[in-house]
Amino acid sequence: MKVNLSYSVELDEVMTSVASLYKDAKEKFEQNYNALTVGNAPKFSLSKLEATLRNFTATHQVMSEFANRIEELQGIMVGYREVLKQKATPDGGAPAPVAAPPTADEDNE
Repeated sequence: MKVNLSYSVELDEVMTSVASLYKDAKEKFEQNYNALTVGNAPKFSLSKLEATLRNFTATHQVMSEFANRIEELQGIMVGYREVLKQKATPDGGAPAPVAAPPTADEDNE
């Protein structure tokens, strides 16, 4: 069973934290992937069919876990970029809305 934990970091620590999380995920992926594809490479023969299918399933799981982690990190980076954009605006908030052009009914008034 997995449990999600969340924690906060200072804004100037986001890149360092994401880099560390990426490094850890990449190392875990490489170890697991290499163990499945090098140390226990699939054997394409009828006598090894079941073992090969298990290997494919395990390899797919390792790749999916890494893809999920990358997606999480991407989400963090997108959020970080948005915070930086907001900080760049003069009032620190969203840019001022632009007034909509008048409708045909408003032009006739």
